[in-house]
Amino acid sequence: TPEPWFPIYDPFILGDNCNFEKQTTCYWDVVKDDAVTELYLAVRDAYPTKALAHTRVLALSGMTSLSLELWHESLSKQVKNEAPIDTYFYSDVLLSRGLDVALIPRLMELLQYTYPSRLVFVYGTFKRDGFKTMLDWMVNNAALGYFKNLKYFQVSEHNIQASVNVGDAATLQAAILTNLKKICEDKVHFPLLETINLDNNGYNEGGGTGISDFAMHLMQACSANTGVSVSAWTNLGKPYVKMCGSVDNSYLYYDLEDERERAQCRFTWNWELKSGEREYAPNGPFPNSENINYCTGTTESP
Repeated sequence: TPEPWFPIYDPFILGDNCNFEKQTTCYWDVVKDDAVTELYLAVRDAYPTKALAHTRVLALSGMTSLSLELWHESLSKQVKNEAPIDTYFYSDVLLSRGLDVALIPRLMELLQYTYPSRLVFVYGTFKRDGFKTMLDWMVNNAALGYFKNLKYFQVSEHNIQASVNVGDAATLQAAILTNLKKICEDKVHFPLLETINLDNNGYNEGGGTGISDFAMHLMQACSANTGVSVSAWTNLGKPYVKMCGSVDNSYLYYDLEDERERAQCRFTWNWELKSGEREYAPNGPFPNSENINYCTGTTESP
């Protein structure tokens, strides 16, 4: 249960400076990119006993390796939350920042601060190789206890049907199926796991409604007696749940009928997953074509 309001904003899109910057700032002076992460985390760092302890959700969109390290540095100094913190990692369409394979280990290591009941990766370029890397990490580090609360695990729109080298597909498939079986059967380190959602990962390459052999194997990886269901269907028309939209289409981490709760949710989350335009703030992100290009006293030049 959160304390009375203090200025901690959980969902974070890297570079969402809609509430940090303004239209009148000189184009070359706009605080953007990783500098927005620094500003955002400085506020959290001012509340070391409260920020993480009362975090409702860790939702990060469009991470860079630098911002990811800044997050690690910040969270390492915080008093942990006694409750699980659901964790979401997205790629960002609007500012064109994707999640790639190289980020996987450090993204997974953030779980030491969240111990989530839901772990969700949506949209990026992990492919089959990256998915194996992720599952390897989960199996090899299961004893750390990060997955003791995990009920729901999702990896979608990372095209795990495809592999970097076609010749590696069979070997990767075998390793992935072995890892999934281990995870589903491990009731010591994944005691609460119920659902593995691997939908919409390119199984219908070339279009159509067919399903690949790989998808079928994924859904058969965990036997019924494990109590874990694995889905690998293709339904591209199904919308994703929003983080900070309206009550009927969003997660319930915030009371979105309450104006102040809505503002807190949206402070650094002004557009949703896969959105190509700003949805909540009146202006931004900056700089844009309306910011002044030629101004005096700037630290940079065109």
